[in-house]
Amino acid sequence: MRTFLGYVALLSFFGVSGFVIGSLQELQPRADKVDQLAGAVATLELNNDFTDLSVTADAAYVLDISSGERLFEKNGQAQLPLASITKAALALLADKHLKENGVITFSERNLLPEGDSGFEVGETWNVRELIDFTLMTSSNDGASALAEAIENATGSDIATLLNELAKDLGLSQTYFVNETGLDSNELFSGAYGSAQDVATLFTYVYKTAPDLLAATTMNERAFTSADGKTYKAINTNKGVSDLPGLVFGKTGFTDLAGGNLVVVTESEPGHPFATVVLGSTLIDRFDDVVTLVRATLQEPPK
Repeated sequence: MRTFLGYVALLSFFGVSGFVIGSLQELQPRADKVDQLAGAVATLELNNDFTDLSVTADAAYVLDISSGERLFEKNGQAQLPLASITKAALALLADKHLKENGVITFSERNLLPEGDSGFEVGETWNVRELIDFTLMTSSNDGASALAEAIENATGSDIATLLNELAKDLGLSQTYFVNETGLDSNELFSGAYGSAQDVATLFTYVYKTAPDLLAATTMNERAFTSADGKTYKAINTNKGVSDLPGLVFGKTGFTDLAGGNLVVVTESEPGHPFATVVLGSTLIDRFDDVVTLVRATLQEPPK
C-alpha cells in the first residue's frame, strides 16, 4: 500500500536527483517558438498551498480527479502545441478499434516519421505490445503503424478519428493534425490543446482505461516482435522506479511545443491528481511538475 511517507520519499528524490524524463525521439534543439502568448498574464486559481507558486511553463493545470476540483491554473485555456502527449489519445483509439491480440505489419510509410526505433518494413507486432512500446519509448514509427492499422480497421482518417475523440470528451481547445504530435512544419504543430483539456483527457484514461498507459511506469522492458526480433525498451522516464504514486504519464517535446509533461499520481490509493505543464523547456518541465506536486501534497518547496 502506498503511504504518505512514500510520497515524501518521492519528493526527496525530486529534490536531489535532477533526473531527466524525455523521449529519445524528442531530444531536439529548441528553436524560438513561433506561437507565443502575446502579453499573456498568468491567471492563478490559488488555495493556501499554491500561494506565490511560480512555474516556467506557459501553461499549467492541476486537477483533483476525485473531486473535480481545479487546484492550480496558469493559462489553462491557452491553445498550445501538444507534441507526443498526442500518443495518449492515439492509444485510446487503438484500444477501441484494434484487437488486443491482433497483429500489425510495418509498411514503408510507417518508417518515414522523425526518429528511428529500429523497425523494418514487413516486421509484425502484437497490437498491445506495440502500444506499450510506443508509449514507453515515444516511438513515432510505432505511432504511425498503429494509426495506419486504425485507419484500415475503421475506413477513417486518423486525424478525423482523433478530432472526433476530442469532441466527444469536450476538449474544446484541442485538435489534431497527425498521430505523433510532431511539428508539421516550422509554423504549425501536429496537435494543439490546452492544459485543462490535457487534464481532462488523462482523467478519462484514468477512469476508463487505467491500465492502457501502464507501460509508462516501467524502467525498461524487453519486447519481442511477432517475427522474433528482440528490443530492449528504455522508458523515457528515467526516474520511474523512484516515483511511488505514479499511475502513468507522458512527455512531449518539439521545437514549437517546447517541453510538455503530464503525470497522474495518487496521494493515496484511489485519490488521483492530474498535473500538466505545457510550453516549458526540456529540463524545466520536470522542475515545474515537481513544484506543483509538492504543493499538491502540501510539502514546502526546498
